[in-house]
Amino acid sequence: MVITRATATINEARARTRTVLLDGCFPKTPLTYQEFAEKHVRLATGPFKNLPFRCDRQPFTALLFREFDRGWPTVYVTGPSQSSKTLSGFVIPTLRDACELQDDVIIGCPEADMADDKWQRDFVPTLESSPDLRWLIPQKGPGSRGGTVKDRITLGNGVPIKIMTCGGQDTSVAGYTSPNVRLTEAAGWSKNKDGSVEADRIRQIMARLRAFKRRERSIIVEGTVTVEEELPWRARGDDDDARLISTRSKIVCPCPHCSAWIAPEREHLVGWKDAESEDQAADQAIFICPECGMGIDDGQRRIAMADCRLVHWGQEVTPAGDVVGAIPPVSVLWFRWTTFNNLLLDAADTAVDEWRADQIEEGTIDRENAERELCQFCHAIPFRSKLADNEPLKPQTVRKRLDRWQRGLLPFDTRRLTIGVDIGKWTAWWFAIAFRESGQLHAPAYGAFDVLHNKSEDLSSRIVASLTEFKETIVEEGFAIEGKDGLYIPDTVWIDCGWRPDDVATFIRSAGRFKDNKFRAVRGRGRSTNNGMYSHKRKQTVQYPWIGTEWYAEINYKRRVPEFTFNADYWKIYVHDRLRTKVGGKGSLTFFRKDMENEHAKVSHHLCSEQFRRRWDPKKGLVDEWVKHGDNHWLDAATMACAAADYLGYKLQEIECLEEPDPVEVPEPDNWYAKMRAEACC
Repeated sequence: MVITRATATINEARARTRTVLLDGCFPKTPLTYQEFAEKHVRLATGPFKNLPFRCDRQPFTALLFREFDRGWPTVYVTGPSQSSKTLSGFVIPTLRDACELQDDVIIGCPEADMADDKWQRDFVPTLESSPDLRWLIPQKGPGSRGGTVKDRITLGNGVPIKIMTCGGQDTSVAGYTSPNVRLTEAAGWSKNKDGSVEADRIRQIMARLRAFKRRERSIIVEGTVTVEEELPWRARGDDDDARLISTRSKIVCPCPHCSAWIAPEREHLVGWKDAESEDQAADQAIFICPECGMGIDDGQRRIAMADCRLVHWGQEVTPAGDVVGAIPPVSVLWFRWTTFNNLLLDAADTAVDEWRADQIEEGTIDRENAERELCQFCHAIPFRSKLADNEPLKPQTVRKRLDRWQRGLLPFDTRRLTIGVDIGKWTAWWFAIAFRESGQLHAPAYGAFDVLHNKSEDLSSRIVASLTEFKETIVEEGFAIEGKDGLYIPDTVWIDCGWRPDDVATFIRSAGRFKDNKFRAVRGRGRSTNNGMYSHKRKQTVQYPWIGTEWYAEINYKRRVPEFTFNADYWKIYVHDRLRTKVGGKGSLTFFRKDMENEHAKVSHHLCSEQFRRRWDPKKGLVDEWVKHGDNHWLDAATMACAAADYLGYKLQEIECLEEPDPVEVPEPDNWYAKMRAEACC
């Protein structure tokens, strides 16, 4: 008998019907992720096309699936490109949950036009090449018969898959609930879209799980590493940060020579650097053990990876191969594999890419692009541009800049004390800086106070009242100064008036006449603000009677107060330069000593949340821009405090460095500008 395609389809349908009926009568235990993958999935592309999925080809997948089975609430998955990342971290988890658990699944991609592409390129080939899963392809509706997919798919077993994107309206994600969320292209979820007044997009989608208990939720986010500030790397957390936000897991395997449990990285691929040709680079390429320095060829690497282990932060592996140590008390698993762990490629394949990039002239755009590709696609590490003249400030480094004085106590050599205040609808933020005779800066205190308590209150009257209370309880109370009697009253307080100028002016008029008034209405302008660019004033005029370093003032006759305008870009860079200067040196900025762990964690994030960056644009060349992540209110306040000191005549370049009578040992920052921007340096 000739078996036609129609006959085969009928037979498959009959077999599936029997399976469904039997499953209904005799419920079975769901397959694990590894069991499901190896039993049902066939590979649609690559060197093992049409063959069953096997974890021993890429041993790290067995570790990954095992962690999926442990039920981590949130998992971030990353690794080199074309190494089974999307299949293992996105497609298989989605299909397994839809088949084995019969659960609704939410899948997400950053852009709406990617939804159909992900379905057609990632899911359909896997389903078509896997006989056991082919019946899940929809027979009607979106996704059936090559139809376009927009926001929903109903699989052949009746399980719906909801598709959500980063660009949809807030209401598009509000009415759907599921215990399972699978997101791809992690970097695309790192920024919120303009116009959304809710939480950032990835948190909005994660809110779809709030109907389920924490241990019943399953969120898997898969993507390529781009830069430190974007997902998935951002979810890992920094090694310098004592506060864990993820497991920071790594894959280790035994060295064939010294038996140490190792995790080789990019720097351990050697032999190609001195090669004179691609062939020579390929022939000489080899990984070396980070412990003993012996070479590990591809055959030895495959044997070692067959015995690999997953180690979380704080854990280690005994010589017998047992993982010891407590699992970190976090709910986020951060899972990454490297070129060394990727057995689809030999060391020679990556070495040739490294050698080619090394032949390109240093400092060129082509070299930058080649380096970016190596970091992101081969090694799964963040890319750091060498064309930019600065390195990002890290909150974990900033918070360590401590001095010996307790909160509220000024250094003995304080010359000026200023405060900046950033006004918001619900909260106002203030930051005080003491400017010392030695040329050093010290933050003796910072804080926040309430503006509105509820929506029924009048905003204008509350701004005036809250500023009045701040004046009476903070400013007029003053600060103690080391070794001296009495209290030091701040010399001036700059208040941001860009948002509510009339209300700020009302408060300032109530605080006294101009000559005796310590409070000033100010607004920042520049690329880093929404108030337009700063306009430089070269000389004093009747209209602009006060001019200083990147600031000027004019009389607002309507509001009857002087209003100061400062270059926000210049003074933010000034603040960041102070945070990059070695502690104890001229121009360095420190904080009061901490009384509890992570006391300066929040303020350090504010100070680092907006940073200058120089990037390459194919159409514009090198572009200067400000990149913002999160709240920056204390940065704005510190910026005003520094500009206020210049208004009072405190200029770093005019101060001679004085030796400290009692130097204090404090932690040093681990990074700073390669070259400080000239206009912000002293």
